[in-house]
Amino acid sequence: MLRQLVIIYFAVISEIPVNGRSIDGDDDFVEELHTRHKRSASCNTTPSLKKYKIYVEHTACIAPSSEANLTTAGVSDAEIIEIVNSHNTYRSGTQATDMMKMSWDAEVAYIAQKWAENCETVHDGGMKRRIPGRFRMGQNLFWGSHGTWSEAVKYWYDEIKDFTYDGGDANDFLKVGHYTQVVWAKSIKIGCGYAYCKSNNRHLFVCNYGPPGNGNERYKPYKQGTPCQDCQQGRCVNNLCDCDKICLNGGTLDISTCTCNCKTGYTAPDCSLNCTQKADSGGCISWGASKCKTHGNFPMDCPHMCNICPSK
Repeated sequence: MLRQLVIIYFAVISEIPVNGRSIDGDDDFVEELHTRHKRSASCNTTPSLKKYKIYVEHTACIAPSSEANLTTAGVSDAEIIEIVNSHNTYRSGTQATDMMKMSWDAEVAYIAQKWAENCETVHDGGMKRRIPGRFRMGQNLFWGSHGTWSEAVKYWYDEIKDFTYDGGDANDFLKVGHYTQVVWAKSIKIGCGYAYCKSNNRHLFVCNYGPPGNGNERYKPYKQGTPCQDCQQGRCVNNLCDCDKICLNGGTLDISTCTCNCKTGYTAPDCSLNCTQKADSGGCISWGASKCKTHGNFPMDCPHMCNICPSK
């Protein structure tokens, strides 16, 4: 019997073309994701992973469970296409004015894969999956004695049967939270991981989403209306707005112009962290470095104190 679990929410990058779609993220993460049997990466020694050490037991830094079959763990190129296409197919049918096209992100997927290999059917928590210098993430889980990626995504989406748009208390979040994450208009990046957990014959599927869904107005995951009405002219593809951009560090995307509105100290065009220009906020020292590990805004507001600068 396939089971589901409710989502927990708290809430310059290269592009590498693979099989007709792009993968965003650091080259190190692309290599790590596509080399299924490479398990030597460590937050202590791998430069691209050191930034995660500011968070206690960040998912990127945990060791795999002995229950995980590491020879079959991971997501293939064909499965990446399957995952992205299934999400975008469902998103394109929402009749939304602001629905963004989703694309795969290797760093997001790296963290999802690490959690899948942990063989836990609970969420890892927002602080443990957020990417310093980039964004927070939401998460969907699916597991059972068998299953495929298309079945997993369909299972999440099928919660639409219990969903009422802008319905407030008419909705039961435990029954619709997976669906609202799948169709959350502003969730642009997706990355997923898979592992077979031997002792309980469990196939575990994990997808992470950035920026996360299910924040304010969780029962209005998108704006209803004419598809792509809010999107920049010429950027609408199959009822989805394709700005080919994500805004980092709390920046917001204006889809009418496909430009980012960045917080003070972060750099256009994508609100990336420039350590030579971004100074720590005035209150950082008074609050203390211990807040870096417990408060999600501190690594963004105090990147030097929190050792995000340098991030590698």
